[in-house]
Amino acid sequence: MSKQTAKEVVQTKLDELLALMLTPVAFEIKEEEDSIEVHIESSEESGLLIGKYGKTIEALELLLNVMVKQEMGEWTRVVVNIADWKEKQEERLATLAENVVVRVKETGKEQFIYNLSSAQRRMVHMFLAENQDVETSSEGEGQERYLIVRPRSK
Repeated sequence: MSKQTAKEVVQTKLDELLALMLTPVAFEIKEEEDSIEVHIESSEESGLLIGKYGKTIEALELLLNVMVKQEMGEWTRVVVNIADWKEKQEERLATLAENVVVRVKETGKEQFIYNLSSAQRRMVHMFLAENQDVETSSEGEGQERYLIVRPRSK
């Protein structure tokens, strides 16, 4: 019996997970240079699969990553996107970052952004890294961690 490719493992495991969730949806798997990308089509089940604040999509992604590691013996990055949620999330975070920069410039005071996941905080840090007017940092621990946007020191 030949060993499955990582893409085939993702296909098999995702079929199993979706069957267990009683969620029949269409999906496409693409093998990229450094990852395997799963795109689940928009459907009535999109909200269920994305979950509140993207928690279900994150869990699905984590499960697939671990399952592929166990099956293949090495890590292969698996990225799951449902109904273009990640692109929409990125747009929302970019808009949030732009709005916070405007507030920092107007007030001259640091602004705090709460309730972001570590990935979301990282995205905002990256969006604002090249901005000459502000600097960012994160403070706090665990669920209490938050992002600070302040005027850049001259």
